[in-house]
Amino acid sequence: MNIETITEQALKLEPALRAYVAEILLESLDYEEDFVVSDAWRQEITSKAQ
Repeated sequence: MNIETITEQALKLEPALRAYVAEILLESLDYEEDFVVSDAWRQEITSKAQ
């Protein structure tokens, strides 16, 4: 699978799932700053992913 296909498929996801994927990708990068996600937002993302 190439990056164009992955991007195309990801953009078809509903917004909460796109945010979840974006969060996971950002967390996988080696940044010195943490990307803080509130508990409420994490619950929203999790509920949409199921």
